[in-house]
Amino acid sequence: MIPLLGCFVLFASLSGGCERVNRLKVYPVRGEVTVDGKPAAGARIFFHPEANLADPRALRPIAIVEADGSFRLTTYLANDGAPAGEYVVTVTWPTKAGADEEISGDRLKYAYADAKKSKLRVTVKAGNNDLEPFRLK
Repeated sequence: MIPLLGCFVLFASLSGGCERVNRLKVYPVRGEVTVDGKPAAGARIFFHPEANLADPRALRPIAIVEADGSFRLTTYLANDGAPAGEYVVTVTWPTKAGADEEISGDRLKYAYADAKKSKLRVTVKAGNNDLEPFRLK
């Protein structure tokens, strides 16, 4: 019975680990987004790796801004952070259309939505990253 259990544990650890073999190490990233001094609750933040802007397969950590304006980035698992590197940041702030709460449009009029035009830049370093607030207009 013990050898069978040992084989199962070995198989489970190897098969579970295979998913993570190609993952880059990520570091916690926290920040804040305000628009005209008020929290941008529900805004979407994307971090585009500066070195791979054109690569559709490049990792793009994302966050949704909380009611207080704060966010925590996600790459693989909720709030796990982002790989170290230089990023171009884009922000969209969807509107809610009608009673069915369908998301549409951008309250920021797409001013921060294009990674090729965005002037928002961030460096993620190894360790905890508490970013300067993004104060948008």
